[in-house]
Amino acid sequence: MSEDTTVLCGFSAFFIAAIFGFLYFSSPHHIAISEDGVIEKPIDKAMAYVQSKKFWKNQLHKISEEIDAEKSSIQYVEERAQAGREEDAKHNYCDEEKCGYGDHDDEYDDGYFCVTQYCKVFDPEIQEKIYQLIDAESEKQRVKDLAKNRKEHLDEIARLNNLYLIAEKRSK
Repeated sequence: MSEDTTVLCGFSAFFIAAIFGFLYFSSPHHIAISEDGVIEKPIDKAMAYVQSKKFWKNQLHKISEEIDAEKSSIQYVEERAQAGREEDAKHNYCDEEKCGYGDHDDEYDDGYFCVTQYCKVFDPEIQEKIYQLIDAESEKQRVKDLAKNRKEHLDEIARLNNLYLIAEKRSK
């Protein structure tokens, strides 16, 4: 065997060992499986082959983290919605300091809805009815948005639970 061949074989062996070392000791920083349990990316397939159960246990951990994040998102959105309802209940639609009269009619200014022309024109009973209508519409939209957001998070949790079952079977 010539010296060039020996060097080439040594380099090839080192290169192959480095690749297997990388595949064994690294892990994807994402969920690598699809809804039907297929690993799409070639590098992820290679890691799954080399690592075997270790790869799937890592995927279980990643999926669990994502499920926890989705649950936290639902809780955060619901808390923000409640805080928004409380803030709406406190504000005054005809606050002169917040809106001023005349210049800002029917506009948002620092989070306050200004209906100053109504405040000037109508009596207090009519003003109260206007505020109730505005509040009812605002609450209806908030509830609708909250339900949509919650459904999206719950759908994602269901998808992740299915992935978890797939990964759990393969990790055993």
